Amino acid sequence: MAFPVTKELKLDYLGSEWAGAYIKFSALTFNDMREFAKLGAKLDKDNPESEKNLDLTVEMLDAHFQSGKAWNGTELVDLQKNDLVELPVDALTKGIQLLAGTDTNL
Repeated sequence: MAFPVTKELKLDYLGSEWAGAYIKFSALTFNDMREFAKLGAKLDKDNPESEKNLDLTVEMLDAHFQSGKAWNGTELVDLQKNDLVELPVDALTKGIQLLAGTDTNL
């Protein structure tokens, strides 16, 4: 049985131009979290698998991406999942924290 939950990351902390910008993700399930936890344990600069694991982390964000808006320098535009890697890295980090439930300030 599925229990759909949407989590929203507001991106207005990136500046006044970003007011109204956001990313919506479907929440991770417990099984998703197990897979994610395996990756987190392997992400360090001395691990040759780290780049591959970063790619898998982005794939997980992509898989849970629903919709979003971002500032393109001129206006707010619709985000596509392939745009996620073009966002500031702290937005992706906050997205991971939001999905993992590790940041209660989001």
